Amino acid sequence: MGRTFPFSCALFTAILLLGRSPAEGQSPPPPLRVLFLGNSYTYSNDMPAILKALAASGGDQLDYEMEVPDGASLEEHYRRGSVAIALKDGTWDYVVLQEQSLRPAMPIRQAEQQFFRYGELLGQQASALHPGARTVLFVTWGRWHHTGSLCEWVPEACDYWGSDSLITLRYRMLAERMDAILAPVGPAWRYLQQHHPEIELFNPDAIHPSMEGSYLAACCFYAVLFKKDPVLLSYNYVLAPEVAALLRKVASIVAFRR
Repeated sequence: MGRTFPFSCALFTAILLLGRSPAEGQSPPPPLRVLFLGNSYTYSNDMPAILKALAASGGDQLDYEMEVPDGASLEEHYRRGSVAIALKDGTWDYVVLQEQSLRPAMPIRQAEQQFFRYGELLGQQASALHPGARTVLFVTWGRWHHTGSLCEWVPEACDYWGSDSLITLRYRMLAERMDAILAPVGPAWRYLQQHHPEIELFNPDAIHPSMEGSYLAACCFYAVLFKKDPVLLSYNYVLAPEVAALLRKVASIVAFRR
C-alpha cells in the first residue's frame, strides 16, 4: 500500500477490506493505484483507507500512497519532489493533488503564482515521469472561521459560503488548464450543508473534516476514480447506517457521472 503519515483516527485496522469477495470463478479486478499529494485534509481520519474499504465493499481494490505533510502546499510538494519520490516506487493510475486550504481563494495574482502555477507544474511532472497517470484535483471546502488575512484581501471569502464558492471556482479553472479530473468534495459538502445541516462535517476546530466529512470525501473519490455509483456500496465506516447511506447518496448526486 505504501507509506502513510500519522492520522487523527486510530481505526485503521477496523476499516480495511470489509467488502464482499469476488463471485466464484471470477478473477478480482486489478487494484487501482492512486497517489495522494496533499496535507491533513487528506490524511485526517485516514480518508484513503476509508476509500479502500468502500471500494472493497463494491468488489473493487485500491492500492494507495500518501505524501501528506501537515499544512503542505502544492508549491512545497513541487519543491520537495513529491511526485518523483513517490513515482519511483511504482506506477499509478491517478495522482491526486490537494492544495493548502486557503491558497485557491487568494487574490487572483497570488493564486496565479502559488496555486495555478504549481498545480500545472506538478501535473506536468507527473505526466513526464509516468505518462499513464491521470491528474485528479481534490476540490476542498470553505472554512466557517479562521480565514485570517484572507478576509481582508478577499472580502467575499470571509465566510464559509463565499470562500467555498471561490475555492471551487479556482479548482475548476485549474482543471481546465490542466485537462485534469475534479473530485468535487467541496461541492458535496456544500450540498449537505444546504440540505442536511444537522450532519456535522467539520471537527471541533471548524477547519478539518469530522469522520462524516472524511467519509463523504471518500464516497466522492469512489465515484470519480472507479466511475461507479457509491449508493450501491455497503460499507458504513463507524457511522450510523442511515447517516452513511445519506452521505453516499449525496456523493452520488454531486460526484457520480451517469
